[in-house]
Amino acid sequence: MDTSALTDMVWRGVYSLAPVTSFLLGLMVMESYRLIRLRSIMVGILVGGISALFAVYVNDAIMTTLRIPFEIYSPYGAPVVEELLKAGLLIYLIERGKVGFAIDATIYGFALGTGFALVENSVYLMQLQNAPLSLWIIRGFGTAIMHGGTTALFGVISKLLIDRKGSGRWPYLVGLIPAAFFHSLYNHFFFPPLINTLLTLIVLAVMLGAVFHIGEKFMRQWVSQGMDSDLDSLEEVRSGRMSQTNAGRFLLSIRNQFPPEVVFDMLALYQLQLELSVRAKAILMMRESDMPVMITGEDRDRAREWHYLQKSVGRTALLMMSPLFYGSRQDIWQLQMILKETRS
Repeated sequence: MDTSALTDMVWRGVYSLAPVTSFLLGLMVMESYRLIRLRSIMVGILVGGISALFAVYVNDAIMTTLRIPFEIYSPYGAPVVEELLKAGLLIYLIERGKVGFAIDATIYGFALGTGFALVENSVYLMQLQNAPLSLWIIRGFGTAIMHGGTTALFGVISKLLIDRKGSGRWPYLVGLIPAAFFHSLYNHFFFPPLINTLLTLIVLAVMLGAVFHIGEKFMRQWVSQGMDSDLDSLEEVRSGRMSQTNAGRFLLSIRNQFPPEVVFDMLALYQLQLELSVRAKAILMMRESDMPVMITGEDRDRAREWHYLQKSVGRTALLMMSPLFYGSRQDIWQLQMILKETRS
């Protein structure tokens, strides 16, 4: 291969792979709370890439089995199949309480779409080595960004609906519809390719910018109000006025159902849960202010005690206390976050 051909190949790779990766890095930099670790982003990219390989076989099998022409399947069947495959890991993470806010749903979703686009464009690079450079510009700035944006859109809509309306499968279906619709709209090529690419960039930039603005505003409010509430509750526990609170009255109402030593551990667990919650929000505040976060020995002691009390109290008591601990999915997420921090 001569120098000119090698240079052309490098530029094809840059144009087809770099834009979506740069877009993802931009989202990570914009996110001031550092909600997602780089390792988790890399896993998302890897899973997205695997889903792209799987999509090749699924799409071919559907077209072959049902005898659907490519020009019909591409704008109608492929968007649904590919969005479902990309969304799989995101659904798992949301269900496991590892996605606390719309912002991290956006980043996880875009990481999955990035992995999908990187593998898909790499396959095309190997198959279409003589294609003009304009094709790779369109695939890099248009198709690849579209893949990341539609999965991010799915994540945001699904996460917001679950937070507002509760669990179930229907929020994921509602999130899938606009993601697949936007994907289908792109595949129809109603406009010339360069116009299509430009419109995709503008729409997704505006959409993701709005998500980040609203999401960070919500997070600041949640952290601030939650910190005040947790500190007030913690002060009531430490000052002996817990019986005057709703949580105290609830624990008193169920104390006759358990031995005294279990009740004592339940009270200790409730106080410890508040302390961990306060610490988790303090870490988020420090991250937003670009302050270094140091996990102390006291943090690790609290985490070990939390695990011990969980076993000591038992499943039945924990189930009855769950309304005190897990009022929202953000409560579950922040507990997992602080416990993960103490293990690092």
